[in-house]
Amino acid sequence: MNDKQKDHDKKKGIAQRLTERGARSKQERVEQIKRTTARYKEHVSREARSMKHNISEKTQALMRQKQMQAPNPAPAKEKGRER
Repeated sequence: MNDKQKDHDKKKGIAQRLTERGARSKQERVEQIKRTTARYKEHVSREARSMKHNISEKTQALMRQKQMQAPNPAPAKEKGRER
């Protein structure tokens, strides 16, 4: 009877340790997911800032091009007035 009790207690202890380890590893997985999500959000925001910067540079370049081309359409308007 005593051997059965010891065996039962031993199994119970092993089961308890396994559940604790499982809970710990589950918690570790949750933490890992949180870290990964935070890194991903940081990466996405960095990419978004970079894209905004690139878009603003392209917009500025287009504005410069339009300013360079602005004198050409002006004479066309004057020709329209003559008619």
